[in-house]
Amino acid sequence: MQVAHDGAALAELVLSPQRDAPLVIVSQHPDHPEDMIDAGRIARGVETAADVWLIENGALTWALEERLGARQRGVFGNAGRVYPPGERWDGLPPRLVRGWGPGRAAEMLIEDALSSGPAVTVLETPQASEEQEVVARFVGTVAEGCAIVELPDGRQASLHAEDVVPGVPLEWVFGRGHAIPGSVERGSGRFRPRTTRTDPRPLKDYGSGRIVLALVVSSAPDRAVLRLWPGLDREVGRGDVSSNPLDAVDQLLAPGEVVAARLLSDTGGVRLSVLDVDEDEPVSTAPALVEGGVPWLELGRDAPGHGGRAAGQGSSAAVRGAREGHGGDGTAAAKTAPGRAASGQADGPVPHASAGRPAGRAALRDALRTIEVLGALAGQGRSAAAEAARLRKTLESLEDEHARTVGERDGLEAEVDRLSTERDRLEADRDRLRAELHAMRQTMRTKTRQLGRSGLPELGRLFPTAEAALHYELYLAWAKVIAPEDKSTVVLPAPSAYTVGAGFLAALGDAHVAGKRAKALDAVVRVLVEDQRYAKPLDLHRVREGEGGDDPHRVRADDGAVLWRASVEKNTPAALRLHFWRLPGGRVELDGVHAHDDGL
Repeated sequence: MQVAHDGAALAELVLSPQRDAPLVIVSQHPDHPEDMIDAGRIARGVETAADVWLIENGALTWALEERLGARQRGVFGNAGRVYPPGERWDGLPPRLVRGWGPGRAAEMLIEDALSSGPAVTVLETPQASEEQEVVARFVGTVAEGCAIVELPDGRQASLHAEDVVPGVPLEWVFGRGHAIPGSVERGSGRFRPRTTRTDPRPLKDYGSGRIVLALVVSSAPDRAVLRLWPGLDREVGRGDVSSNPLDAVDQLLAPGEVVAARLLSDTGGVRLSVLDVDEDEPVSTAPALVEGGVPWLELGRDAPGHGGRAAGQGSSAAVRGAREGHGGDGTAAAKTAPGRAASGQADGPVPHASAGRPAGRAALRDALRTIEVLGALAGQGRSAAAEAARLRKTLESLEDEHARTVGERDGLEAEVDRLSTERDRLEADRDRLRAELHAMRQTMRTKTRQLGRSGLPELGRLFPTAEAALHYELYLAWAKVIAPEDKSTVVLPAPSAYTVGAGFLAALGDAHVAGKRAKALDAVVRVLVEDQRYAKPLDLHRVREGEGGDDPHRVRADDGAVLWRASVEKNTPAALRLHFWRLPGGRVELDGVHAHDDGL
């Protein structure tokens, strides 16, 4: 970081076509130290990618603007600009970073400096090709879908998400300093990576039943789409998210959120469930999307683009551009030679320069004195005095106009400061509400899992017995399972038409079953309605006394009832089975829900 003592000389450096690095100019207003931007922080952030200069508001910034030729090109007050190198800056004014608060302003200037580095060129050789093969290192993201990489010679180039994994933030693919092979396009400075995409295999890499990370792609009241990695999406229904059929999925899962889910084997592939995920279960590390990359998902790091400062910057920039940050006039120090100055250190604010007035009013005073002298010498004192009086009135009018402008400027600055404070308060409220919403969703998912395990405990307060509550749950399950056009013919038998065995309710409360209570109740409904279309997925069969195919069926001695078994789940470790007795007259007695071969 270097300290400017001559505004005009610093302007010559800005305009120099030989300058080969971005130039960051930070001005500081000594009367407002609380708003000063930390130039040292910027220097540490850009390292060798840009030159950082510190200038004091006042005579030095007036001289800088006068040499640059337009106020919109200078720096004043507590603010900063980044000027791209050489001919890449054709006189169009870069944005003035001001009014964002010292911390945010420093970050914006670092981003501008890193994104306006010199274009990468390929040295001319007799066999020069259109691209140069290099190994670059990942520096960081400067805009959505765009990042900066550093080349072996210290220059920088741009890296775009569309050239790696389209739609995925680059910081989800590479870590800082990651070595990336590729090539640089001549002239454009665009880096084309030569990365190898990974080919994860869910069941092989994770294993069925493991807890994995997934990105919520979309959500609706009855379903959501989760993404294990780009190209592998899985839809989850309400039953995979909540055991309560009245819950809305989009209240529990929000697009862009990274959630933990259980990976399960299913016919022809895999499926996901967030219903039975305990908070203390270990979560498998997400795979990298390219060889040697970083895990592409992290719990607690949601997708970008859901907030942050973006909209409205244009209008507020127009207000900030109208602010006046100068004090009085002063005489600039002697001009130094253009080009890069020797590196210097600044441990605090720049010492205050002498005050002064704009050059136009000073010129009017000089003209007034000249006319008075000439009038006296020529014997035309009367006309010279009249001209002097006219000029004096003009000068007084200019000074009044200047005072009015300063008053308006102060009013605008006060309004911008008020709006900046209000913006910071609203951003803090937004971040707080976003964190509260995230915590509420997590709490809702936890309560939903607990609710599923407890079997809708609040129903116990609405019915005289647990069995009566079960009949109500079966009615809700029937309403969900049976299609609307079949409800008039495929009816649920009255509670008096079937029997709830003594151990059935206890089996539903078992820890392994509780998380899948809704599936068990669905299977019960399919058995009770006795319709082949709805019973087909259950693989109904009678239970034998042994494992042999010729072993006799299990029959209860006292009443001749036959034991049947129905599949609640398939292709899942310890898959659940529904057991029920069918009496000689056809009546069904619900016996229990157990893991395969348990409870027999």
